Amino acid sequence: MEINKKLVKIYITNGMSGCGKDTFAGFINKYLTSHKEFFRKLSCVDSVKEACLKIGWDGKRDEKGRKLISDVNLALEAYNNSPLKSVLDKIEHEYKEYGYIYYFVDIREPYRIDKFKEMCEEKGYKVKTIFISRKDNKPILSNAGDIATLEPYDYDYYIENNETLK
Repeated sequence: MEINKKLVKIYITNGMSGCGKDTFAGFINKYLTSHKEFFRKLSCVDSVKEACLKIGWDGKRDEKGRKLISDVNLALEAYNNSPLKSVLDKIEHEYKEYGYIYYFVDIREPYRIDKFKEMCEEKGYKVKTIFISRKDNKPILSNAGDIATLEPYDYDYYIENNETLK
């Protein structure tokens, strides 16, 4: 199947851990599915988590595990930018295979958001950014990825999680 890049919608999502990104994506998925649209949620650390599991990570998302994922992610970025490349490759492969139209991609660091957005736009995709916040959420400061959510960035959409769908 040829990729119709005008149909593919990519939304880069960001926000502190626990702010409700997965919950928001779940609401969007439910809505789109009910309208016969295809949705997929990805993260720039999906491939990093898989690699970390193979080299001994126990899968816990505690402070130690979060730091491991963040450090390996940064090392792979410096080495060959594979975390971002693997997400874009997955979007192109899965669109051809399954026809997903909407992609939500979690990326923490603003400079990486810009880098991924540029990679997508160079291939002809339209990209929007979303920041999700929750008033009572406490930041995690043990790793670079979580700290990066505190950096200023001009997002296209801001969503405040006030624990209601509205």
